[in-house]
Amino acid sequence: MTTRQWTPAPAPATLPTPDPLAAASTDDAGRDAPGNTPGASAGDTGTERDTGAERGIDDSIAALLARLVDQADRYARAELRFVRALLIERLIAARVGAVCLVVALVLLQGALIALLIGLILAAAPVMGALAATALVTSSAIAITALLGWIALRQLSRATRVEDRP
Repeated sequence: MTTRQWTPAPAPATLPTPDPLAAASTDDAGRDAPGNTPGASAGDTGTERDTGAERGIDDSIAALLARLVDQADRYARAELRFVRALLIERLIAARVGAVCLVVALVLLQGALIALLIGLILAAAPVMGALAATALVTSSAIAITALLGWIALRQLSRATRVEDRP
């Protein structure tokens, strides 16, 4: 393996006049071009100096990536804490709503039972207690069956999987 020795590039014969606009554009272009590391000459193609500069860039990129991962981790944990707090708040509100709904359904069921008993008592003097009970009960079962059939048809329509182009 042969090693080359770094030799400085010869200085230009005349110095150019300073132009701030030209200097800004050449500085930006010079940063992005490969091999334009500080101290690198035109004849320098791959010596230990280039690998040292590249290693320095890799170290800073590694540090930046480590910071990025750390900040992303902290951001994700903060978002999870926020979502968890929001979820708990909404679950508490939903729990109150669910309790109210259950109480309303129990009261509705009691009201329907009272209505059915009232219908039976109103029809009993006309057709007898047994016939009134059979009529009211069969009517309630028919209405329940019709509502259940409609509900199942709507649920199957809502959950149907269709192949669409």
